Amino acid sequence: MREKDFIFLFYTFDEIKEKSNKLYKRGKFREALEGYMEAYSLLKWIEFKDRNKNINFYSKLIREEIPILDDDIVEKNPKELNMDIEEESYRFCLANILLCISNCYIELRHFSSAIDCLNECISSCEDIENYLDVFFRRSQARTYNKYSDDAQLVLALADIQRAISLSMIRNRMYDEHYSILVKLIEQRKTVEKEKIKSNINITFYFRTCDRLLPIIHEKHS
Repeated sequence: MREKDFIFLFYTFDEIKEKSNKLYKRGKFREALEGYMEAYSLLKWIEFKDRNKNINFYSKLIREEIPILDDDIVEKNPKELNMDIEEESYRFCLANILLCISNCYIELRHFSSAIDCLNECISSCEDIENYLDVFFRRSQARTYNKYSDDAQLVLALADIQRAISLSMIRNRMYDEHYSILVKLIEQRKTVEKEKIKSNINITFYFRTCDRLLPIIHEKHS
């Protein structure tokens, strides 16, 4: 496929993506993800620097485990094959498919993977104003990721605020998510204050005990 003209590659990319969109709409997120990843692999992929390893990799993989090191591989894209590609179309396809992949990851509750995709999507976009859902989705992933700490929630708030500020029209989903996130941050602050208050009370109790125990012992003796 990578030896074909870019217009043919683009046609195949679009065909795979549309099939995956149908699977996504039917709630088959894992199957849709596989299709989206296949479409993504037409735009970006990795290869071994050693051409012989590229040829023999799959046949050897069946028989033995082969470690893959960063120094052994290189990331490629159609531009490196000297394809006659339209730069804007390429960036649009890349950003669009990364957003699709991240949507699947969010539905499958793989929030960290979704954030990685959205970070790549943002870094590959020059006209980010046309991809406001990227900030909305990244805010969602950061909000619902169980590994997110307070700093991540602050970043999630910045993401949804940016999506709202750049949006030309009022988006109900953005507003609802913003309200949920603000409440969550306030709840976290309340819990943290209660913990601090509890720790202070415990510390005061033990310090009081330390002062009273010698007096009690003295009276009993």
